[in-house]
Amino acid sequence: MTDPEMPRLGSTPNSASARPSHGNPCSALVMKAGPGAPFLRASGGLYGWLIVAKQRYDKTMPNRTNMITGAAGEYYVAYQLSAMGYVVGVPRANVPGVDLLVADVSGRESVAIQVKTSSGAKRVFKRNPENGRWEFDVGERGRHLLGPNLLYVFVDLRGGEGVPDVFVVPSAVVHGFFNDGVERLRYMMWIPESEAEEYRDRWDIIEAALHTEQKTVSGASS
Repeated sequence: MTDPEMPRLGSTPNSASARPSHGNPCSALVMKAGPGAPFLRASGGLYGWLIVAKQRYDKTMPNRTNMITGAAGEYYVAYQLSAMGYVVGVPRANVPGVDLLVADVSGRESVAIQVKTSSGAKRVFKRNPENGRWEFDVGERGRHLLGPNLLYVFVDLRGGEGVPDVFVVPSAVVHGFFNDGVERLRYMMWIPESEAEEYRDRWDIIEAALHTEQKTVSGASS
């Protein structure tokens, strides 16, 4: 039996004016119908259903956007390393400390990579341009993960304008950044403009790590 409080499929307006070009698809319908429409009740009916749907959409969209941004960065790094002739594996979701596993074609050498991606990481200060930097959210795990075979790759998608900026940073640098005695509410890694060229497109850091004789990763379960 159909719930009388839920609209049947195809019962919502289908005109071009009722469909938003972007954003929450429920918002335009809520505004179009309005709480005073004679066939709707603010406490229920189609209008009430649209309000609930809009709230759920607004809550889930930021997480979905972050997941898509993260996936874009991971696959971009995987593409670059694959094009260089390395074997790249994507572990199952929620593997702590590892987003990509990279190995040479022999399979004897491998490194773990943490990919941190932002849709727009660059911060520009007009009055003090020398203070410009890239900011990436690393999370508290950045304080603990450390090892010569663990690397970070920071990806700035630049809002989809042009080629992404990529910074390859050893885990020792990130570990040191977050263990400087400063109390933090958020664990944001900064790459200053003055240090950018030290890490920008430094794929050779990954190549060097693949040839390190002794490799260990500590704190992966922290």
